Order: sequence, then C-alpha cells, then structure tokens
Amino acid sequence: SRCVARNSSTWPRPTTVLLPSPAGTANKGQSGKAALTQVLRRLAEPGVSAGLLAHPVPVLEENALMADVLLRLEAYTGKGAWRDQARDILTAWATHYESYGVAAAAYGQALLRYLERPEHVVVVGSRGAAAARRLHGAALSAPRPLRTVQFLDPDDAADAERMAAAGFARAAAAAAFVCRGSTCLAPITDPAELGRPLP
Repeated sequence: SRCVARNSSTWPRPTTVLLPSPAGTANKGQSGKAALTQVLRRLAEPGVSAGLLAHPVPVLEENALMADVLLRLEAYTGKGAWRDQARDILTAWATHYESYGVAAAAYGQALLRYLERPEHVVVVGSRGAAAARRLHGAALSAPRPLRTVQFLDPDDAADAERMAAAGFARAAAAAAFVCRGSTCLAPITDPAELGRPLP
C-alpha cells in the first residue's frame, strides 16, 4: 500500500474534548460528549477528515487466513464453492505477496493447502464408543501437516447426510478414512496406523 501525503489544508483540525472531572459540572460533561460525538462523526465520513482511515487497505495475513478457513470448510462439507472462493482470494494476492517477505507465511500455507490438498481424516463411529474416540484422538495427534480431522456419527442426522454424500457406509466397528480430495484409502481401525506415513 502507498501512503499519499495530503495537503495540510485537508487535515483535520485539532479538537479539544472536554471530559468531566469527578467534581465537574453538567455543562462540562455535555460539552465533552458533544465534542466527542463531533469527532466520531467526522471520522466516520470518508474523504472529509479521516485521513488515511478513509482509504482502507486489505491485509494479506487476514485474507490468507480466510482462504485457509474456506479450504477447510470445503474439506468438511464437500462443497466446491468454498474452494472457489479461496482460489479467488489467493489469485488476487498472487502478484503482491512477495513484497511481504516472511510476513507472507500465512499466504504460503493457504496456497500449499489449495495446491496439495492435504489429508482429510474422517472418523466414522458413535461418539459414545471408546474405539471411535481413540481413533479421533489419534487422528488429531497424527504428525500429518495441514491435515483436517472430522468426526461423523451415523446416529446424528446431519452427520448421516454428510456420510451419504461422501460415500461412507455405516459399519459395525468405528473406522477412520484418510482422504485426499475425493480419493480415500481403505478404512483404518487401529489408531496406531494413523501415525504412520501413507503408502
């Protein structure tokens, strides 16, 4: 972003705000409130006296974090629209991120998530079952960079709908599915296997 110097005649004039002291009179209190209201009103009016506040500047880190969140939503819901929105954000910053140096780390992480489609581990089983909880805990602690973890309970209506859409069948035993994009490996029932490298 660029900071453009303005003519001093357009800068806001200093405004004295009178705040009532503990023993102040009602008149002083009213004057202070009126002055503060005037300042806030002027700052809220773009192009009048807000200076650079009248020209909002997008922030790379916040946009990168939003792209990351959108990509996670796509993994959790299977809806490609979230991925499309993330792509638009990443594309908009593609010619600007280099100037941020190491401060562009969040952008690099979001871009890596978009390009590589990291593992999405889906645990299918009853939330009350000990085996399912062990699989879920192992998935959360697995050393898999950028992975996302989702717990789907067949007894929950919303989870059952997601299972049907993703093609996860209900089984007698809890199982974990390690997926990349629309491709999933064979179900895993041993929590220790989630800590091993993928074949």
